[in-house]
Formats: sequence, C-alpha cells, structure tokens
Amino acid sequence: MSVLSDNLTAALTQANNGKLQEARPLIDQVLAEQYFQAGYAAYQNGQYAQALPYYRAAIEQLPQWYEPHWHAGVCCHQLRRYAEAIDHYRHAVALKPDHAVARYHLAKCLKDDGQLDAALSVYEQALALDPENPEILYSQGLLHLLRGDWLEGWEGYELRLQGSDRASIEHRPATQLPKWHGEEVEQGGGIIVYAEQGMGDSIQCFRYALVLRERFARVKISVHFYRG
Repeated sequence: MSVLSDNLTAALTQANNGKLQEARPLIDQVLAEQYFQAGYAAYQNGQYAQALPYYRAAIEQLPQWYEPHWHAGVCCHQLRRYAEAIDHYRHAVALKPDHAVARYHLAKCLKDDGQLDAALSVYEQALALDPENPEILYSQGLLHLLRGDWLEGWEGYELRLQGSDRASIEHRPATQLPKWHGEEVEQGGGIIVYAEQGMGDSIQCFRYALVLRERFARVKISVHFYRG
C-alpha cells in the first residue's frame, strides 16, 4: 500500500471516529499529493502553464512541503516569469536548506533575470553543498563569462560536456580521440576541431584554424550538417 493510500485510510478512520482535527492534516497531505501528481503529469509533457495551478494548489494544502514550491519555480522559470520563479525557489530553499539543486535553479533564474551578483552568491551556496557537481560549476562558469570574469568563466565552461542534461549530451564529440590541452605535439601531428555549437559560432571560430595550423601539420574541422 502506498503512503498516499495509508494517509487516506488513516484520515477516513479518524474522521469516522469523530476525530476531525486529527484527520485534517492527513487530508491535507492526501490532497497536496494528488495536486502535485497532476501538476507533475503536465510538467513531464512540457505543459508548464497547465502544471502551475496544480502545484500552487498543492502549496495551499501543504505550505511546508518544499517540492511543489521548487516545481512551481521551474514552471515559472520556463515561462520566463522570473519574479514568480525566484519567489518559489526561495521558498523551496528556505524549506529545504540542504537542497543544492534548488539553489542551483534559483541561481540560474537570478542570472536570467539579470541579477548577476545575487546569482553568483547563490551559486557559491549551491557549490558549498555539492562542490563537485559539473552542471552547477558549468552554469557558474557561464555567469562568470557574462560578468567578464574570463579566467573563472572559461575554467567552468570546460565542464560543459560532463553534465547529464540534454545540452551536455548533445555537445559531446562522437569520438574517443584524446583531448588536446595545449601541450607540445610531435612534428607532423594533426588535430580535429569539433563544432559543438551552432553554425554561427562555428563560422566565427573558423578563423582560429589558421592559428592551429602554426602548431599542427594537419587541421581538420568537424561540423554539423544542416539541411536547408
């Protein structure tokens, strides 16, 4: 039997015995869980606007539960309703202070809202909880680049291929060749430059093939094929 069924059975038992005050918290849990599951079903299908009212109904039933706040924040973030998202994320963090991923989402939303200094502070809080998380380090690196902190920014950007999100997976080169880190190479050596970004970025970076040609005998560029 699930926790939801257990709570519902316990609530009905208390109510049938005339103990309505004891039944009420259990009923709130049951309703909150039902609303949350309905919201999650819409969320999983990318229906963020449809999911949001369910998450907020769950919050109304059980305000101390952090997950509906967090998921409502993600929905608002996806809808670019940044102020609402930040409010939900802050509630989630307050209710679950050790949740590094919730702090990470708050930091990303602050960044997207242009609050760069506040975002940096929250990234540091998230990394204090999960210091080796590549997605948080990479996202913090993007923030450093936005701020013009080039050394920290490029260091974080190098972690972009280690994350588990869709973008990280799509950008990984389909090769087992070793990565060049700037070390000296044998005479006659070659290098393959993998285009992991869009066509515009690739065109902008083609110019550096000439710089690589000064170090390597052969320079090849692997680009995406786009059908018009």
